[in-house]
Amino acid sequence: MISPESTNQPRYTSIYDLLSQVAGEAADLEKDAWSKLHEKRDSAGYLLSLQKRARLISELPTTLEEFRLSGGIVPDEVESFAQSYAGIANEALEDNRTFTLSTVLNLSPGGLASDPNDIEKLAARFGPPEEV
Repeated sequence: MISPESTNQPRYTSIYDLLSQVAGEAADLEKDAWSKLHEKRDSAGYLLSLQKRARLISELPTTLEEFRLSGGIVPDEVESFAQSYAGIANEALEDNRTFTLSTVLNLSPGGLASDPNDIEKLAARFGPPEEV
């Protein structure tokens, strides 16, 4: 597969696309973490998956800047979200406790594991681009 970088194509086509892909990666890491903890009884692997998810979120401001440099438009709401959650993710990485790491994208009290994570909720506000 040819990567977007090697063809000078933008990595993301819209802010919705960017947020949806990052949310999907985060959700995949969450599922992987859950599987490692509950099915494989691998607490070290669980912690590693949570750390990867936190790193993904901590890198969101950089991802947005790259998107902006490629001509993408980043709404203020998304920029604010990214800065806030990157700070939370960085604190969780410094703390390195499973509880703190597990709450990085699911800060709503009383939420269920099946609920959309906070990036999925943000992406939904921008909806998929309309077909032309």
